[in-house]
Order: sequence, then C-alpha cells, then structure tokens
Amino acid sequence: APAFEEIAAVIRGPGDSRPAIAGALQVDITADLLLERFDLSSTITVPDPSLLAGLFGFDASWLGASQGSAELSLADRRIEARRLKIDAHQLGALRLEGDGLIGTLAADGALHLTPDIAFVASATRSAPALALIDPGIPELGPIRATGRFAGRVERYRLDQLALDLGPPN
Repeated sequence: APAFEEIAAVIRGPGDSRPAIAGALQVDITADLLLERFDLSSTITVPDPSLLAGLFGFDASWLGASQGSAELSLADRRIEARRLKIDAHQLGALRLEGDGLIGTLAADGALHLTPDIAFVASATRSAPALALIDPGIPELGPIRATGRFAGRVERYRLDQLALDLGPPN
C-alpha cells in the first residue's frame, strides 16, 4: 500500500478554523480509497468551538475562541487521541486535557463518533465559568474537574465527575 510520511497540511475549516496537521499516513487502495492507518500531530485554532462541538450536538459558543492540539491515530478502525489539549482563554484560562477514543470508521469509511475520553479541566479563575450559571456567584478561586466523556450519537454522558475548587487568590 502507498504510504505518505512526514506530511504537513494547513486547512481552512468551517468558521475560519485553521487546523494544521503533520504526521504519517498510510492508505490501502482497493476499488475505493480506504484509510487504513495514520499517526498525526495536529493543532487547531477555532474562532467558534460550536462548529466542532456541534458534531456531538452541543452548543459551545460560550467557550469563545479556542486553540488545541492532539496526537491522533487510526488503527483497527479506531480513532484515538493522545495528549489532547484545548485552551479557551475567555473562561479564566480554561484548559481541557484528555486521552481516549474519538470514534470508529465503518467499512464504508463513515465516521461514528463514540468517544470515551478521560479528561482534566482546569482554570486559574472560577468566576468566568460560574458566571454562565449565575453572574452573582463570587470568585471561588482555581477550579479543577476530572471525569470521563463517553457515549454515542445523542447519548453522551459525563462519568466519574469530580470537582475541586481552590481558595480565591
């Protein structure tokens, strides 16, 4: 099968998002082009995260412009993310980090989003996030949440959620 190594691309995505992708890609050619395996390091700048969160049926416009990176791989029809990082500066320097399954590729090449991602979310200030609930909630200090995001179309869930609030700075 042909293999492309050390590829790099910058793509203009929806809503002026700009993913930059680098890595290795191997394809197996049959009657159609079938993606068999890849290992990619990627970065992305997204002016409106709702465009990506919309794939999971969520409105994430409240996150504001975000930047992220991940090491993505495809093997045995499973797409996995390692070292996933998303920074949303609008919400008190919110950072989300995680590892796990993004989804699977069907035999016909269709992507099925079936995430199972362990995550840690942290912010240096809690007020910007808490203001989304009630603007009257005072600053409670740094915030840290851990958990697992899992499920399939229209049945996503947060499991093992733990929340820690630090003393105000």
